[in-house]
Amino acid sequence: MRVSYEAFTWAGGRVRGEVEAETEVAAYDALRGQQLVPCRLQELRPRRSLVQVLPALFKPKEQVVVDFTRQLSTLLRSGVPLRAALVGLRDGAQNVGLREALRQVIQGIEEGMSFSAAFARHPTVFPKFYVRLLQVAEAAGELGLLLGQIAQLLERQKALRQRVRSALVYPAMTLGIAIVSLFVLVSYSLPALIKLISGFGGELPLATRLLMQGAEFLRAYGVYVMGLALAFGVGSVALRRTDWGDRVWARALLQVPIVGKTVLLSNIVTLMSTLGTLLRSGVPPVESLRLAGQETGHIVVREGVEQVAAEVSAGGRLSQAFAGAALFPPLVAQAMRSGETTGTLPQTVEGLTEYYEKELERAVAQAVELITPVMTVLVAGFVGFVAVAVLSGIYSTLGSIK
Repeated sequence: MRVSYEAFTWAGGRVRGEVEAETEVAAYDALRGQQLVPCRLQELRPRRSLVQVLPALFKPKEQVVVDFTRQLSTLLRSGVPLRAALVGLRDGAQNVGLREALRQVIQGIEEGMSFSAAFARHPTVFPKFYVRLLQVAEAAGELGLLLGQIAQLLERQKALRQRVRSALVYPAMTLGIAIVSLFVLVSYSLPALIKLISGFGGELPLATRLLMQGAEFLRAYGVYVMGLALAFGVGSVALRRTDWGDRVWARALLQVPIVGKTVLLSNIVTLMSTLGTLLRSGVPPVESLRLAGQETGHIVVREGVEQVAAEVSAGGRLSQAFAGAALFPPLVAQAMRSGETTGTLPQTVEGLTEYYEKELERAVAQAVELITPVMTVLVAGFVGFVAVAVLSGIYSTLGSIK
């Protein structure tokens, strides 16, 4: 640590400065060795950087953690010492959050902490199941091998989320284009056309009158509508941050046709892939269930997994606990029963992961097949209504000209 001091020389002069020492006693001895008489010592605490104060703002992306884990696994299996591997990856890290986390991990190891305990101090970067697998790897002496399995699991989960997101790109783009078109039409095109049509007088058709009134309403109260929509969005996000709001939203989402099935399958795949890796690594079933449940990100699924874990910890069988949880498909309990009977539970869970990954791909494809035509019909209906309203207004106006 760094210590600031104030001391006297043997000639009676006063000097001030800083000295590096492990303790204040060591700093005092070092100053006496320089023929100084210390009168004040104070440890200088380094200013905390923004990444240390708010680590969540600098949380590395999933791919950054995947790449780091895979690189560390490769270095360790190549015979590179742990500290040297961490120092090399820290110096080469581009992400500020990961670099700071590795700096503190290295510092913790130098202070005598275990590798997993040093990682556990950074939950925003390394999830709980990640740290637990590191503990297993340390105990088994297979850190490099298990880090490779962790990287595979993280990459699998990332690919799963990307498939779901990419399937929603086209519907989202269609909706965005429709909203932008509506804004341009109401703000620039319709006002001039309405002024032209209104100038000729005459009786306008109902569709034209509705379009004109809608355009006038949006022009007059558009700011308030946008403000209300923004307030509703912010309020919804804030409400979802509470347990009650998150639970209500999660239950409602599961009841939506097609979407609910996709959400459930996505969480089951995440649950089974994490559970399979933990079981294969030797983590006890109850602990594996709880750690895997925390990775699902869906409060209803997490509560269902916690219910299963509580029943197993009370002495029940894993298959019976899943059979009693109505949230999970019957196939899960049937497969678990087979895995328990044959003693191949980790392999059974991995088989369930592969099965539900395929089911999820089919569910996403079906959702896109249904959402795309619905969005197309909605956009086409809006454009058609505007076209009919404008053309009928023009024809009505032309008929009133004498």
